[in-house]
Amino acid sequence: MGKQSELGDQKKKLIKLQQKIDYFFNDISLLIQALTHRSYAHEHNQKNNERLEFLGDAVLQFLISDYLMKHYPDLSEGMLSKFRSVLVSESGLSRLSKKIGLGEYLFIGKGEEVTGGREKSSILADAVEALISAIYLDSCEKNQIVVVTQTINKIFEDEIKKKRNWFIPQLILRQIFRNGFKKIS
Repeated sequence: MGKQSELGDQKKKLIKLQQKIDYFFNDISLLIQALTHRSYAHEHNQKNNERLEFLGDAVLQFLISDYLMKHYPDLSEGMLSKFRSVLVSESGLSRLSKKIGLGEYLFIGKGEEVTGGREKSSILADAVEALISAIYLDSCEKNQIVVVTQTINKIFEDEIKKKRNWFIPQLILRQIFRNGFKKIS
């Protein structure tokens, strides 16, 4: 009975997460793998999220680059690169993960649980990348990039707006102090 109840609770949590990100998986095993830290995988002889994290990093870089190119035509290549790096950095992804409460859904081992693994920036950032990859792979059959792009845009939209308001003035000031009042690129 206890095991059955635990499985029911996990299923409810996975449904809640899918509602939060506004994407519902056809292959729930991809979501489970994306949320499975290597410490838990080792204890339970399961696949972990590291390979998904690898692909998710590339997909995220591509889609954020595409978004910034379309929405900020006034920014130079250098500024776009710096803006993207702020968004997809460990701290940026960790902050985003906390915003959607991703730590609460992670499958982590006993040791990580005891040491606060659900709040560790590196684990949270890796989980975001793995989640993006899982969405990408799950949606490959039908709409591939369209679905994952829409989901990422929804998740990142507020963060991009906040970072633009902070990042662009900071970058311009740095360039002015570095280059004097020469042309800013």
